[in-house]
Amino acid sequence: MSQQYITSFIKFFGGSLVLLLVFFLLLSLTVPQFAPSPLMFASVALFFFVISWSSYLYLTNAKKKDSNSFVRSFIGTIALKFVLYLVTLLFLVFVLQNLEVAVILSFLSAFMVYTSIETYYLYKFLKK
Repeated sequence: MSQQYITSFIKFFGGSLVLLLVFFLLLSLTVPQFAPSPLMFASVALFFFVISWSSYLYLTNAKKKDSNSFVRSFIGTIALKFVLYLVTLLFLVFVLQNLEVAVILSFLSAFMVYTSIETYYLYKFLKK
């Protein structure tokens, strides 16, 4: 992998973490009873660990000739996962009115849905 891919990968996750902090700040200011709890931080940290570990494995195993398009499509699916995770979390928080249950359910549903999306894209790439 070239240094350019690693640098853009680090910038993407730095930007994602900044967006996450802004999201938590807005959530704390607009709905004080749903201020981030340690469980929410643990869930998000686990979510980022899963993404970064799978990204590391896929980026190091990407084929040389198609690595450009593969990296772009994989980073696109990571952005999609991040946005869908936050939307699922917000929906469950407002519906259930219980932050701990919402965080656990959103992480489990996100893990199932996004693992299937990731598997589909990986299968599509390896099939070529």
